[in-house]
Amino acid sequence: RLKSGELDPSQLTTKSLRLPRTFRHRWIPAIAAVSVIMVIAMAQLLRPPASPLPDYKNILVLPLRSIGGDEDQAALCDGLTESITSALTQTGILSVVPASDTSEVATVRQAREKFGVNLVLSGSLQRRGERLRLTLNLVDAEKARQLGVETVEGPAAQPFQIEDGMLGKVAELVDVAVPRKDTELLAKRALSTPKAFDAYLRGRGFLYRYDKEGNLDRAMQQFEEAIQVDPGFALAYVGLAEARLTAYRLQSEKATLSAAREAVERALELSPELAAAHSILGAVLSEADLPNEAVLQLERAIDLDPKDPAAYRELAWVHVSLGERDRAEQVFKRAIQARPGDWRGYSNLAVFYYDAQRHADAERLFRKVIELAPDNHYGYTNLGAVLTDLGRPGEAEAMYRKAVTLNPTANGWSNLGVHYILQQQYEKAVPALEEATKLASQSGPNDYAIWGNLGDAYLFSGAPVDRSRTAYLRAIELAERTTPAATADRAVLSSILAEYLAKVGDGARSRERIASALEGAPDNATVRYEAGIAYAMLGEDDRSWEELKAALVRGFPADRLRTAPELQKIRRRSDFARLLEYARTSP
Repeated sequence: RLKSGELDPSQLTTKSLRLPRTFRHRWIPAIAAVSVIMVIAMAQLLRPPASPLPDYKNILVLPLRSIGGDEDQAALCDGLTESITSALTQTGILSVVPASDTSEVATVRQAREKFGVNLVLSGSLQRRGERLRLTLNLVDAEKARQLGVETVEGPAAQPFQIEDGMLGKVAELVDVAVPRKDTELLAKRALSTPKAFDAYLRGRGFLYRYDKEGNLDRAMQQFEEAIQVDPGFALAYVGLAEARLTAYRLQSEKATLSAAREAVERALELSPELAAAHSILGAVLSEADLPNEAVLQLERAIDLDPKDPAAYRELAWVHVSLGERDRAEQVFKRAIQARPGDWRGYSNLAVFYYDAQRHADAERLFRKVIELAPDNHYGYTNLGAVLTDLGRPGEAEAMYRKAVTLNPTANGWSNLGVHYILQQQYEKAVPALEEATKLASQSGPNDYAIWGNLGDAYLFSGAPVDRSRTAYLRAIELAERTTPAATADRAVLSSILAEYLAKVGDGARSRERIASALEGAPDNATVRYEAGIAYAMLGEDDRSWEELKAALVRGFPADRLRTAPELQKIRRRSDFARLLEYARTSP
């Protein structure tokens, strides 16, 4: 199954291999934070860095460390981390790992292994009496050597001064002119109501670490405190709306979504030209199943801030939900034009092409991703999945092996194991997938598809039946806990469950799942293929044949039918070759 990646929990695509869809909008995405930034004199930017910097800058900002402070100071550190990341993102010429991805990364080595970055910015904040001292370090991640150090000091009661000075020093270290937005709004609030700005920045810090228990509530409390102190603080309403939207995406409570909309609409009353507010409102409207209204808001957000990658991403997938794939493609292309130095834009479009079965286009763009970020394992495992579908197994295996060499993740090992299954090298598939499940168990919530893949390896290698059955039952248990928001994703999940249920001999539940999947997305190629696999495992060859034919007509790669071990009996039919030819010549 093509694997969803470090940001996204979604694991819904085609049989066995999975693409790390790291940057596609999903159920719990973090909307791009508002950059909290002020003007830097160009003279500051002319100072050369301490050591030569790479021409292509792929950077990760480690969470700033709080030294000797309390919970509020830790939240301030997280808020400053997000401000740095957001500001660098706005340049459009850097590739910046999103702040929402970095919370579990603690060292330069981890940053290098997980994301393949060549620069890491780290720092610490320490309180000395009534003053704060921030130290920033820029490190060459490949050579593990320091490139520059900067310090910023300011009064503890005015964190705005720390943030303003910090962003100037970051621009000097990275040697990039940082564009500034929302200058007047923030300057006015910081100077007239420093307590409100302080609460706002801490709210962003708690929101940045929303994965920690209680932090979403703390974020909302801080934003509400900022609003209470300064009722005209538009950005505080945006922060509150984003926190509520995140809570909705975690809990699916309609009242929370309504509250998010109320907050962001108040922000727009106060500041109609606030790009972040239009972006959040677009996301809220999308979740409220008002896609046409969402499109208008997201287009407005892009007009006001053409560098915001989140708005493009959200807008493109809204167009997909409307069936407007041509428009979605144009949005992804616009995102690349706005941010030509960010490999994620190319990856987003490649994922879109893969979903549309446009494998040659996906290959071209994933090769561009590798060109820009040659040490990032996601590009290699993604390209391997595409090459598998293109029927080039030797090249695909080289990509998978490169990925696990760079970073031995559960998903990387799973894709390599699936490759061996498709090549009928089951003796190699079993240890690869056992390693995948081991890593998945260590890294957090287990991935249902990895367990399903392990079940396949056991089944087709001739291992004892109890091994494959145990793996499939674990996959079913984990899959049934998954609740996709999109109808098509629910249908694909249902079809995958149908396959697993068929493999453990539960024919009645398998057929129920097939019916549900076909009702939810009858034109989805993956759903039809998975239905064909399930029927084949249930011994209903004629029904399997019809579903596989429907999958091929809808663009499913024919090479999967040639290699899927579940279809050995189907492939022995005398008219199998005609089936593939029928699909190739169908309009």
